[in-house]
Amino acid sequence: MSFPKIEGYVVTEKLGSGSYSTVYKAITKVGARSTVAIKCIDKSRVKHSGAAVDNLITEIRLLKTLTHPHIVNMKQFTWDDRYVNNDTA
Repeated sequence: MSFPKIEGYVVTEKLGSGSYSTVYKAITKVGARSTVAIKCIDKSRVKHSGAAVDNLITEIRLLKTLTHPHIVNMKQFTWDDRYVNNDTA
C-alpha cells in the first residue's frame, strides 16, 4: 500500500476511510515531531457532487474556528492537484 506524499509529514499508516476521504496517521518532519491525523479528500470524487463540496467547505470553516477538548483542532489546511488535506491534532 502506498501512502500519499504530503510535504512536511511522514505518513505512517491508514486510520480509516469514507466515501470521499481517507485519514492517515503522520509525523511532522520539523520541530517536535508531533503525531497528527491527516484527512485526505480525493478531489476527483468530490467534484461530481455539489452537496459534497458544500459539506467540505462547511467542515473546513467549522474546524478552523472550533476549540473544544473533545474535538480535534485543525492545524493546517492544504490542497494540491489531487487532494484537499486537513491536518488535525
